[in-house]
Amino acid sequence: MQQEKRLHELRVRLAEVQLQRMEVQRKSLRVRAMEQRWLEALSEVQRQRLEVEERTASVDSQARQCKRQLEAMSHVSVLNDCFYIWHAGPFATINGFRLGRLASDPVEWAEINAALGQVALLLSTVQARVEGCMARIGGVPGQGFTTVEFYPKGSYSQIARRLTAGERGSRGAATR
Repeated sequence: MQQEKRLHELRVRLAEVQLQRMEVQRKSLRVRAMEQRWLEALSEVQRQRLEVEERTASVDSQARQCKRQLEAMSHVSVLNDCFYIWHAGPFATINGFRLGRLASDPVEWAEINAALGQVALLLSTVQARVEGCMARIGGVPGQGFTTVEFYPKGSYSQIARRLTAGERGSRGAATR
């Protein structure tokens, strides 16, 4: 009897231990599943971090390249490239067209007119830039730069005096 009681106690204890073992296994499976999800999430975060670092490196590289280009472009003058002003003997030149005429060195009027057309285009461009700058800083366009208007039309360019508000009312349009 004593042995049967002891055997019964051992069987109950064995059942309890088996239940505890099954509970530990279930918890272990849940912990492994949580660990797997955590590792997957960690892997995803690391992948995203590497992607962000790559994008940051790319943007930094592009920014450095843009700064180099800006530095190089800041030393370039568009007007100097578009309007090459120099001299040829006694004559001033703009884009290779001579400005002027001498009895000893005649220049065709077509070339002189072309040069004057280039000058009108240059002055019109400078005028537009100055007026644009004046507008950005709060100045009045047309004030302080010139009282003339340029109409660059190649060899047939024109220059006209700007009319004041009072003159516009009485005449209607600029005098060319």
